[in-house]
Amino acid sequence: MDYRRRPPENMNPRNGKYPPQPPRREPHGDSHDHGEKPNKYIKNRQQPPVNQPKKQQRHKAQPSGAKRYNEYLQREKQRERFQQKAEQKKPYEKAKTQDAETKGTLPSQDLETPLEDKDNLYLAAQGEKTKAEKKADIIRKILVFVSCFVFSFVLSIFSFRIPLTPSHVTIEFSAFGELLAALCIHPLAGVAVIFLKNGIYLLFTSNVPNIANKTILDMLFVLLTSFVFYRTLNSNFILKKLEYRNLNDLPKKDYSISCILFAGAISCIITALASVLTTQYILLPLLYRFYVDKGATYNMILMDYQRAFEGLTRYVPIVKKIFPEMNNLKTGLILYNFPLNVFKFFVCTVATAFVYPILNNFTNRD
Repeated sequence: MDYRRRPPENMNPRNGKYPPQPPRREPHGDSHDHGEKPNKYIKNRQQPPVNQPKKQQRHKAQPSGAKRYNEYLQREKQRERFQQKAEQKKPYEKAKTQDAETKGTLPSQDLETPLEDKDNLYLAAQGEKTKAEKKADIIRKILVFVSCFVFSFVLSIFSFRIPLTPSHVTIEFSAFGELLAALCIHPLAGVAVIFLKNGIYLLFTSNVPNIANKTILDMLFVLLTSFVFYRTLNSNFILKKLEYRNLNDLPKKDYSISCILFAGAISCIITALASVLTTQYILLPLLYRFYVDKGATYNMILMDYQRAFEGLTRYVPIVKKIFPEMNNLKTGLILYNFPLNVFKFFVCTVATAFVYPILNNFTNRD
């Protein structure tokens, strides 16, 4: 005999659980007692309250600014992905463009197909207009370059000597045209004017060392002034001033004149200091070597400075307190060459500052 206890018929022998029972149906009360007695199988149902005021629903809290910003970024990224997918589609799947106002009246133009001659007239006219503007711009710049070259060459011919200075020290204002070309067109245009002027001037004179010295000083002055001018005009200080005047509806002001004067003041001092060094180490050694037969010796040049120093101290005695004697050429270079070069380049700067606005408007007009 099997003494093991047998499980009930409904029990699962593996896990010892009963199978799920089907839901029990509750009989309707109306079918038995016709509504006279409450049905015991029906539970007490809660009826909704009558005329009870509804609870006030609270408004949902608005998301924070950071959350809204992140949602906006997600939407933008999703839109970019959709655009990229649309661009990657094949040409025949792209939608054809058609003007909304003339929908149904004109055929839609596919972007992939090239325009015909009758449809391309506007683009051709625009292309011809831009070409004409470029040609006019080039012609204006050539006219400005030629005029600056003429000014520089003519001014280099009319050199003169200031009284109470050495006889071989002359002054001329040819840097005016060179600086004007550098600021209105390009710094390299000013350098080109220098080389053209000095190249033609060599045909009329044999003083090569003097021309070489002038070329070095003029190039230094023009390039340094252009660099300082463009850096100052585009500096944050000037841009903030222009923005302030624009926000407060103030009349526009051109700061180019003040920038030219500032750049020229710095450049003329540096160039004048450089003229002392170039004269002592470049010009005078070349004169001693190649122009000895014309009296270009150390003693002759020193005597020239001493005669000028005697005449200057006769009319301006205070100079003798600063420079008691003229014993060497270095003193003469500091006393005469330095202030004369400062005067020369500053006069060119002032003249350029007043002519630049007119010439620049002509060169860069739309």
